[in-house]
Amino acid sequence: MRRLGWTFGLSTGLTLSSASGYPNDVAKIDLPQFETGTGASVSTGGALWIGDTLVDWLTVAVGFSAGGFKGNDLDASSFTLHLRMEAFPLFYRGGAWQDLGVTLMTGTGGLSVKRGKETVAEGEATSVVGLGAFFEPWRFWHFATGPDLTYTHQFSRSISAHQLVVGWRLAFYGGP
Repeated sequence: MRRLGWTFGLSTGLTLSSASGYPNDVAKIDLPQFETGTGASVSTGGALWIGDTLVDWLTVAVGFSAGGFKGNDLDASSFTLHLRMEAFPLFYRGGAWQDLGVTLMTGTGGLSVKRGKETVAEGEATSVVGLGAFFEPWRFWHFATGPDLTYTHQFSRSISAHQLVVGWRLAFYGGP
């Protein structure tokens, strides 16, 4: 057994992000004069999670992520609360394949874009969907670590954001 029992983890890395949207006002949504966007921007972000490893190849957890970025003289910030499933689909091939995983995230959060102190685009109770791939080749005691690549889309009627994270993760597996 490589993984079993409770788990927690964290990931961080460089993000390529963009957000566009409207004020969270029904009268202003979908009107071009109120649309604003950050354009693509590079920054940092991260996620934390805690859950249970059900079998060697499947983990279910709840998590939190947050980040911020700037572009076009705008400041964007977001947070998410998500359900996270991690699978190691090639686990039974053995060797290094046991440490190659995929992530599916879904949840809710908040996202806002500001110009100075004025909020120019906002989404409350946004939906969040994310997909990722990771590799945990380095192990010590109950910890495993390695590179992580994740794409997240956060959206509501009034706002939309895309985030690609190239980073590093560290996970603790409480089992044997």
